[in-house]
Amino acid sequence: MSGRPDEACPLCGGSGMIPLSPNPPHPPAYKRCACVLRGDILSNVEKGMKGLSGASVVKDTPLKG
Repeated sequence: MSGRPDEACPLCGGSGMIPLSPNPPHPPAYKRCACVLRGDILSNVEKGMKGLSGASVVKDTPLKG
């Protein structure tokens, strides 16, 4: 988990993980909370192309069609 959890998050309570309903005999399962998802995506983008997350937004481009 690369994103930092929000301590005041009402969904995960600052852990960054939300437990899924139990499904015995399998081990407990969790999903990432929305408060860390953005940070995880940005860190993954930076792995592919350094500096891309800090680039300015292009509002209009001919590539949009």
